[in-house]
Amino acid sequence: MKLHLWNGSKTKKAWDETSPHFIDDWKPEEKYIKCDAVQVTYGGHIKVYLKQIKILELFWDDDLLVEHEGVFYGDFTLQ
Repeated sequence: MKLHLWNGSKTKKAWDETSPHFIDDWKPEEKYIKCDAVQVTYGGHIKVYLKQIKILELFWDDDLLVEHEGVFYGDFTLQ
């Protein structure tokens, strides 16, 4: 299974239409994370179960973006 984080940007200003950093429509950053399972708890906490019982924890912030390794993502899918 893979968690696909996409529609990402290295700055939150990419979502602000009044910002010079605004990117209209699709944001170019994306990341694939190989995993064994994904659990979404209470609609704001994503637990990604990796090999050897390692867990990657992700959260939606106040702007409803998921930050991972310095990139803010607007969407994710499981594949």
